[in-house]
Amino acid sequence: MRGLSKKLESLQASFGIAKKQGDGVSQIVAEFESAIDLASGPIEDVVTLAVCYMCTESSIGKEVYAVDLLEMAFGRSSINQGARFWLAYSYLLWPYYSSEHQYDEGQGVLKAYELLRGIERSDTQAFSASRLLLGKMEEGEKRIKLLEESVALCPEWVRNRISLAKAYNASGLSANALSQFEFACAQCKPMQLPIETPAHIVNQYFGDIISGVYWSNLKCHLFFEQSDLLY
Repeated sequence: MRGLSKKLESLQASFGIAKKQGDGVSQIVAEFESAIDLASGPIEDVVTLAVCYMCTESSIGKEVYAVDLLEMAFGRSSINQGARFWLAYSYLLWPYYSSEHQYDEGQGVLKAYELLRGIERSDTQAFSASRLLLGKMEEGEKRIKLLEESVALCPEWVRNRISLAKAYNASGLSANALSQFEFACAQCKPMQLPIETPAHIVNQYFGDIISGVYWSNLKCHLFFEQSDLLY
C-alpha cells in the first residue's frame, strides 16, 4: 500500500502522548495503543483506537490520527462495516482534516455520503446509523423515509426517533411527531457505564452520539427543540 510505511511511522510516533495524561481512560487508551500492530493486527482494533482518539479528552489534538487510522483500516478492508461507518463519521466531524489530503467541506461530506450509502444491511447497527446520518443530509420525504428505516431497524434508539419526530413536525405531521417524541423520551436511560476497556469507551460514545440510548429526558427535549446537527 503506497505510503503505508510513512503513515505507520507517523502514527507510531504519535503513540505515547496519552501516557502523559494520567490515569483512568487515558491510561486505557495508552495501554491499548502500545499493544496494537497497525499493519497486520485486527482491523477492529485499529477502528477502536481511532474512535478512542475521536472521543477522549486525553486525545485532544489527535483527531488527524483518528482520520488516518480509519483511512488505513478501510484501505485494508473496504468490506469492514465498522471502518466504513466511522470513517464516514470522521469526514463529517473534520471535513478538512487529513495529514495527506486537503479537501474542503463539500468534499468531506461527499466522501461521507458515498461511504454511508455503501454500508450493508447485514450489520444492523451500522446500517441503522447510516440511515440516521443520511437522513440528516436529505430533506422532505427522502429524509423521512431514511429515518423511518433507521427506527424500524433499531426501535430502541432515542436519536433516530427524535430526528424522525423533527422531520415529521417539519412536514406538518404533528401527531406522528408527538408519537415518536413520546417513544424516545420513554426510552431514555441516562447512565455512565463502567469504563474498563477500549470497547467500553466506544460503546459509551456510540450510545451518547449515535443511538442516544444513554440520553437523559432533558437532553431529549433539548435536542428536539434545537437544530438537528450531525455532531
